[in-house]
Amino acid sequence: TVSGDERWLRQLVFNLVHNALKFVGDEAARPAAEVVVTVNSEPGDAVLSVSDNGPGIPEDKIPHIFERFFRADSARTRGDHGGAGLGLSIAAWIVSAHGGEIRVQNRVEGGCLFTIRLRLAESTHGPERA
Repeated sequence: TVSGDERWLRQLVFNLVHNALKFVGDEAARPAAEVVVTVNSEPGDAVLSVSDNGPGIPEDKIPHIFERFFRADSARTRGDHGGAGLGLSIAAWIVSAHGGEIRVQNRVEGGCLFTIRLRLAESTHGPERA
């Protein structure tokens, strides 16, 4: 469990999954397209990962991927993939507002891996009383 604004945390997951789905391939490639969402806990943190098997992000664009209005491929138009380049910047803002961290990297086997770490909520349950 993490403490936070449920609406914004839902928006975070939506933005990451929606982004992955947009870039896993065109209609012909969809049967082979894969987006995987995992949730785990590590000491003190909840870890959300969203990975895909799309083309990945050009290495020189990765430092800018969370900037507002940034689009990794400026040749893409709204008609191709929609959006204005705000989804990932909003995701980064939500993570920051919750005191977490977001990272992206290209996967060796192709595609991207987004990893979000948020602090686990401290237990609000005290010892049981008789």
